[in-house]
Amino acid sequence: MALIFIKVAPYGYNTREKGLRYYAGLAAQRISPPLLPNSQDYILKHVKKGDLKDVKLILSSPQKRAIQTAEIIRRQFLKNTLIRVDSDLNEVPFSLEGLDSKTYSSTIARTKFLQDFVNNTLLESTKSIKARIKSIFKKAERADTLLVTHTFLMKILETFVEFPDLFESTQKLRRNFTANRRLFDYCEMLTTENKIKQSLNKEKGGF
Repeated sequence: MALIFIKVAPYGYNTREKGLRYYAGLAAQRISPPLLPNSQDYILKHVKKGDLKDVKLILSSPQKRAIQTAEIIRRQFLKNTLIRVDSDLNEVPFSLEGLDSKTYSSTIARTKFLQDFVNNTLLESTKSIKARIKSIFKKAERADTLLVTHTFLMKILETFVEFPDLFESTQKLRRNFTANRRLFDYCEMLTTENKIKQSLNKEKGGF
């Protein structure tokens, strides 16, 4: 059984006004922008049918960009495959309030997320994120599954696979996190196979 996590395709509103207000709304999930018009071409270029050959189920975050990514992938590669929308695949929300719009950058946003995760001051508690990971695995454990989701949740999942005690030692996210570059490219895949289950089994005390 394989779990294949994939980051959404390129998205955003067709506007040049993508300042701090836009990104703060995105981070806190006050807005849910759609895919860009050329995103289907991007998916066709970057997603390989062979990587999805065993997929029997698609789970998608409820964000508009994720659902649209899932629909394009099904239409192009996985016809007749069921898509289920699952809130457990939502991005991890965080706040960009208080940052300076004149100096804002993606590096600053990623640094803020990392600090908030380590300090458990995100808009969602680490306990809740941890519960979501357990829930995701349970829902996908009976079939090879494609899970359409987002950058920060994928990075936490990837780190949890390597460090099963991540939620007790949140500093360990720093070992797998480079704030000055994109954590995952659009449509990049993270394949776990049975590694998440192994991580859950290794975790002391369970969930």
